[in-house]
Formats: sequence, C-alpha cells, structure tokens
Amino acid sequence: MVADDGPCESFLYLLLEICQLIGRKKWLLYEPIDGAYTELFAGLSPQVTASHSGEYIIPWGRLGHPLRKDLLVAQKTESEGGTGQADKFWTWTEEQVRPYL
Repeated sequence: MVADDGPCESFLYLLLEICQLIGRKKWLLYEPIDGAYTELFAGLSPQVTASHSGEYIIPWGRLGHPLRKDLLVAQKTESEGGTGQADKFWTWTEEQVRPYL
C-alpha cells in the first residue's frame, strides 16, 4: 500500500524558483500536518485492511481508486512482464533528492 500525502509545503519545494512560489504558495501547498493525516489514516484506520493490499491512500486519508491498467504494468519489473518504469522513476527521484538530504 502506498500513501500519497499530497502537495504539502516541505523543503523539496525550496527547489522552485522564487517567482513560482510568490502568489502560488498559499493556494497550492498545504500545511505539513495535512499530509500527516494521510499517513495516520494508512497506519491506524480500521478501514485499511489486508484486502486493500496494493491500493493507494490518497490525500487526506482516503482509499484511492484502483489504478489504470497501464500504471499496473509500469509498476512491474521487466522480468515480471511489466515495463520497469516504476524502478526507473524511483532511481531518478533518488538522484534528484540526494543533494538535499
């Protein structure tokens, strides 16, 4: 299960140009506590059971809809019959974030 805590204000958003943040920050980004609601729902809610394995928790603590078929294929490795895009994206994301850790 994956929990998406949504567009919350965090240090990652410091990467944006200052001009992008002016005027947008207040209506685009949510407070970090709002993202925590999703994580708490995923970990503590009696609504989340083993039958929800493989599903997504979406902001702000709601069970997501089943994924499209192309996304399910992208999640699988090439050896599992998928495209391997999820692994490639994960690797790329780690490379982008590494300088800020």
